Amino acid sequence: MKVLGVSGSPIRNSNTDRALKLALESTGLETEFIKLTDYTIEPCRACLGCRKTGQCVIKDDGFELTEKVKESDALIIAGYTPYSTLDSRTKAFIERLYPNRHGIAHMKGKPGGAIVTYCIPKSIPMFPASQNGVDAIKYYMMEEEMDYVGDVQILGNMLGYLPTIKS
Repeated sequence: MKVLGVSGSPIRNSNTDRALKLALESTGLETEFIKLTDYTIEPCRACLGCRKTGQCVIKDDGFELTEKVKESDALIIAGYTPYSTLDSRTKAFIERLYPNRHGIAHMKGKPGGAIVTYCIPKSIPMFPASQNGVDAIKYYMMEEEMDYVGDVQILGNMLGYLPTIKS
């Protein structure tokens, strides 16, 4: 059994990456870690060109990533939540999995989970900020009829929040 972990964080060795690597390691199974910044992937164009062939018409690394997801036995998607929503890189990755929907249900019944980091001041409640990111991943997995096993929400890097830097 192979577990695929995909991180959308642009920061090397980020809290998102570390949490994902720990989750993968804890499975005791064969794993693969993918850092989306190592790939070129555009967002979906909603052209529906994939309905004919089952493959996206965009010529970038999206096809390779889609194949890796299809070949995996379980999937963990990790992202972060700028402005209380899932980051654009992770969202683009999820959108580009749309060709997997046509024909064979490649992900049906496979376990999946979400890891989302957040970075907001303590004066603002964490929920629903990070929950919105979790929900984007969770709803993708539910639509693909995966066995959604749960999520982890953790504090990210506070360095980018200006009032924190000034204090």
